[in-house]
Amino acid sequence: MRIIALVALMVLGSARALAADGAAFNAIGYSPDSRYFAFEQYGVQDGSGFPYWDIFVVDLKSNDWVQGSPYRALIESEQAKPATARDQARAAAAPALKELDITLPAELIAATPATEAVPERERLIFDR
Repeated sequence: MRIIALVALMVLGSARALAADGAAFNAIGYSPDSRYFAFEQYGVQDGSGFPYWDIFVVDLKSNDWVQGSPYRALIESEQAKPATARDQARAAAAPALKELDITLPAELIAATPATEAVPERERLIFDR
């Protein structure tokens, strides 16, 4: 179940990445009961050069965002470091991550990133 949720969230969370900025992805983790999952995407916007950081928290039981999610930070300066956006987004998400006890690490084991040319975006194919 966790693998399916993670792959599905990669597709859902990549909307900003499709704008040609090539967002990076990081799985934050799960709650101990596996009901909640959090992940982040971040990068520098194509065109503006502004760094951003987004943290998404998902209720896997209801298949919906947790109230308040996503937590977004955009620094409107080309000279700003992505770490500044990260710090703002993580500070905003911290209360939810703590309340939902999102403490179990998650590991990405399969993905089809937006930057990878594949014939079918909805399928993963493995070599034997």
